[in-house]
Amino acid sequence: MREREKLKISFPDWPAERERPSAETLRTLAASAGYTLETELSFENGAALAGADVAVLCRPESLETAAPLLDRERQLLVYLAEECRGLRCPEAERRETARREWELCHAAHLILSPRGADADALCRCYGAEPEKLLPLPDPEDGESAAAGELLALLRQRFREKVEHDRPFFSVVVPSYERHDSLERLLSQLTVQSYGDFEVIVVDQSAAIWTGWAAFPKLELVYHHIDTPGAVHARNVGIRLARGHVVAFTDDDCIPEMDWLRSARPYFDREEVAGLEGRVFADVYESTRYRVVTNAAVEGVGFMTANLFARRDVLLSLGGFDENFDHPHFREDTELGWRLLGRGEVPYAPEAAVLHPSALRREGRDSLAERNKFFVHDALLLQKDPERFLHLFLAEGHYRESAYWDFFRKGMDRHGLPLSEAAALAERSGIPDEYIPEWLKESLRKRRETAT
Repeated sequence: MREREKLKISFPDWPAERERPSAETLRTLAASAGYTLETELSFENGAALAGADVAVLCRPESLETAAPLLDRERQLLVYLAEECRGLRCPEAERRETARREWELCHAAHLILSPRGADADALCRCYGAEPEKLLPLPDPEDGESAAAGELLALLRQRFREKVEHDRPFFSVVVPSYERHDSLERLLSQLTVQSYGDFEVIVVDQSAAIWTGWAAFPKLELVYHHIDTPGAVHARNVGIRLARGHVVAFTDDDCIPEMDWLRSARPYFDREEVAGLEGRVFADVYESTRYRVVTNAAVEGVGFMTANLFARRDVLLSLGGFDENFDHPHFREDTELGWRLLGRGEVPYAPEAAVLHPSALRREGRDSLAERNKFFVHDALLLQKDPERFLHLFLAEGHYRESAYWDFFRKGMDRHGLPLSEAAALAERSGIPDEYIPEWLKESLRKRRETAT
């Protein structure tokens, strides 16, 4: 029996004419979970909760019999006691103990209620001060963002570890102000020929998406966050995932019907850490359209439009590097390179995703906006100079002066010395006409020093 862990149970508004569950029954259930049940049981609202290390609130109208209901709550208590104390999202780590207790209370409530359980549960762990029952978090309260992620994490881990409900794939989709495109993607996922998967949408849009009810065939986890950034959103998705393998795609993509089925056999081999699928476009006229494809950069480019990785490997790597956020770019390439250090990452052309070509108009798809993304190439060069050289030559962006403008800004942002940029220009062998003046001077000094 654990010392100092006391379980108290309260049955508010219990009808006088209804038989009460016996203290012996409840004490037996508590003991099976390793808790000491306080002798005094309360049938008044919240009266028995004060002073408990763990407390449960049960509503009598939901009780067919005491034991079956309490058995589920016992599982929840065991899970919270053994797992939740060590489970934190980065935002929650910075919160004080009182906020942590508040989060755990509502985590227990949300674990039970959305899964069809008839009971509301409010649980507290060590150090709690449960003099009063706290309200559910206000979705309009910006401070509840960290609590919201923790609640979602606890729900997902409870399903995985206690209910043993784990799909093979978790499809992670970050979304930002494109709910129409998101719904098109979800419609396509509904008709996937392989069905053992969940979909996790991490939405950063200003307005909460309300269209989830139109997709009853999908096992859909929708999570709204206030923190912008697709890289951060993907990391949230990794933490929420229950699947053995995480499949990444974007809210403006259209996977082919056999996308997941084609990817599945590759993961029968333990040495496979990840998988790169084919990304193709519907229009290849790059003057007027933003064309996204991984043709010619397979094995080095790596795009989250179509990328798979084992979840345990992703967690051990720490997910995506969020230094590649704002604007989000190259985080997928850099992750792919780190995956190669953990195992094989084969290319699977049969696992295909269409990335529709968008007109280069004003806004996020304009050429001016997309050029800003190259600010992260300086960081990518620092991460792996050899692989970056391969990618640099394969993509050929160096032919555009705007590329070098943002590469230079990225050098300042990420602390890349001029000498490393000069080394890149020298090793690449690109014609002098493509080298900007500021880099030519550094390159000249490098050559003089070498001679």
